[in-house]
Amino acid sequence: PRPAELHLALRRDGDDPLIARLIAILAALPPG
Repeated sequence: PRPAELHLALRRDGDDPLIARLIAILAALPPG
């Protein structure tokens, strides 16, 4: 995943720990 997109997602949903966890899981997945 592109770090910039993850950064924007974290900024947008940083108040929600569940969203942050989902982003972390997605970041660990292979692209595609």
